[in-house]
Amino acid sequence: MIHPTADVQSAHIGEGTNVWQFAIILAGAVVGNNCNVNCHTFIENDIDHITNQHIVLPLPKGTNVAGMLAHVWHVFAVRTSERKKLQDYLKDNGVQTVIHYPIPPHKQPAYKEWNSLSFPVTEKIHNEILSLPVSPVMPEAEYKKVVEIINSYQPGL
Repeated sequence: MIHPTADVQSAHIGEGTNVWQFAIILAGAVVGNNCNVNCHTFIENDIDHITNQHIVLPLPKGTNVAGMLAHVWHVFAVRTSERKKLQDYLKDNGVQTVIHYPIPPHKQPAYKEWNSLSFPVTEKIHNEILSLPVSPVMPEAEYKKVVEIINSYQPGL
């Protein structure tokens, strides 16, 4: 089933797959059988467009994102050791970002009994993570511009 408001540009949608409203699946993406492509989802075939060595992607390079049965991008979070510099650089170049979780999980009120503990890996990731714009209504030209700007980022400059 492909919802009438979905924009499916790929001919490779597996049997029994449901594509819900306002989903975008780019040409070349391969979606497996019996997948459930959630509403407001953007799918392409890979995430290799961001090539900046100072940026850590949410998945390893070469990952066939469209072939993953359980992943839906609603947040595209990258990591960098100099988050504030990257965030300022992107803002100066017209790219809005957000830090989705400004408090590490173990420091939140819901985990009061863990607030005094230290989780070094969690804290490192928390200090590096930055969410980039992702939306099913984001024009491809804007997406490409964001990638171009990110790939031009040099933290030492």
